[in-house]
Amino acid sequence: MALPELPPAWRDEVVHMLFDFLEDAGLAHTLNALEQETGMRGGTARLGEELCFLRGLVLNGEWDAAEAFVAPAETLEPGVGAGAPHGAMVMAAHLRRQKFLELLDGVQGESAPEVDALVAALQAVEPLVDRAHFNDLCFLMTLAKLQDHAEYAGWTVARGRLSVFTALAAALEPVYPAQRHRSDEVHGGVHTEQTAREGGEGVHGGVHYRQTVRE
Repeated sequence: MALPELPPAWRDEVVHMLFDFLEDAGLAHTLNALEQETGMRGGTARLGEELCFLRGLVLNGEWDAAEAFVAPAETLEPGVGAGAPHGAMVMAAHLRRQKFLELLDGVQGESAPEVDALVAALQAVEPLVDRAHFNDLCFLMTLAKLQDHAEYAGWTVARGRLSVFTALAAALEPVYPAQRHRSDEVHGGVHTEQTAREGGEGVHGGVHYRQTVRE
């Protein structure tokens, strides 16, 4: 018996489902390789030109450029103000924390960046997070390796960057709405529901940010 004919563009559908799986699993290197092999963009990257650009900045570790990109968000959309749970301050905290974690991971892995750079990265996070969260970041410096902390047991540079971009994309949704794909209709709501469960007053994606914004 002959198999039924597959619908048009079924290959694209399968590839996009793979993109969704790889992003959910945090397999950033595999995701990047699949994008390069297929010439397609997956998952959270299907968000339009602006967020595709931001995604490239984050995944390449261009922190200053990424922070400059998100800074005007509060002027573009009232719901993305600096004092809002998804505001520019919180997005900057995500970016600066990731930069610090990567420098710390390099020190612990003996690729040894300048100590001054590590201290400066930690100090840059301090104004944007609450005292308890800042103290947790300081505690990480006492560990033999970052992954010894339960919260970062599965952390890698690639997964951390992908997680940061996912948080930024969710925060910027009012400004840059997603371009929905048909596979999103099947899997839609997963990231939104997870964010809602993890969120809370003064908390966003694991970042405990300051409620009062410094001028």
